[in-house]
Amino acid sequence: MIFLFVSVLCSSGIAIVFSWSEAKKGQWSGILVANYFFATLLSVPFFWQKSIQWTPLRDSFFFFQQEYLQVFSTHTTFSPSASISYSILLGIVAGLLFFGSLVLYRYSIRYNGLAISGTFAKLGISVPVLMSLLLWNTFPSPVQWSGIILSMAAVLFLYNWKQSGATSHFSLSLVFVLVLMGLAEFSNKIFQQYSVPSYKSLFLFVVFGTAFLYSVLNQLFRKTKFGSKELLFGLLIGILNYGSSYFLIQALESIPAVIAFPMFSAGTILCISIFSRIVFKEKWSQNMIIAIILSTIGVILMNSS
Repeated sequence: MIFLFVSVLCSSGIAIVFSWSEAKKGQWSGILVANYFFATLLSVPFFWQKSIQWTPLRDSFFFFQQEYLQVFSTHTTFSPSASISYSILLGIVAGLLFFGSLVLYRYSIRYNGLAISGTFAKLGISVPVLMSLLLWNTFPSPVQWSGIILSMAAVLFLYNWKQSGATSHFSLSLVFVLVLMGLAEFSNKIFQQYSVPSYKSLFLFVVFGTAFLYSVLNQLFRKTKFGSKELLFGLLIGILNYGSSYFLIQALESIPAVIAFPMFSAGTILCISIFSRIVFKEKWSQNMIIAIILSTIGVILMNSS
């Protein structure tokens, strides 16, 4: 449970630092570049762990081709040699999902408003929950189901859909935000389910490395300012971004995905709300108070057997 708690703190920190960077007029595209660069850099030292068995890529892909049908049909784990190729292939896909979901999220905020976009982004937790149920038949107890439902309800109460500036029409981009955000988070579970755990740093290196390359292309296309502010905020977010995924994968080794992801989302909501209240002295609306209560009860219920 401690790994999930640390992951929640890192995830909350990302939102807080992003909010701080907005207040300081940091350029979003430049911050993304620095964020993914430092997150990629953090993965490198773990390559020299004694538990990692390195295999030439050509041999690794051969073992992957030999094993993938059996692994996916029986829900077993790839061998250490095949796990290298699996980590690289899944990491490339996950990197595209992580970067693409953020870009689409920004687009949705511009055209649909922050409130409804944020709601659908948070409801992305339904994707890993449903996928886990379908793929691995990991059904929670009735009490835990109650906690999951309360956590999802908390998301709806947290955001005021009638916020000024938000449009009222439904956009297909909202569906893509929900799906992409959910799939990006679910990629962590897909890795943990089928790979040798010691290769998670390789997986994250490829994830953030792929996202870094796309963020560089985005920065070159936009030609926005990149200075010390972008570097500093990117460093902070990169550390938190890496920690969030790293510790979430650790947590998924002992906590079922249908429990871990709603707790992750509800816990993040709770931490951000409490931080904004204590540090920024923000007033809590009635909806926010209800969301905090529902999140707290939901987390307690999801921890029940």
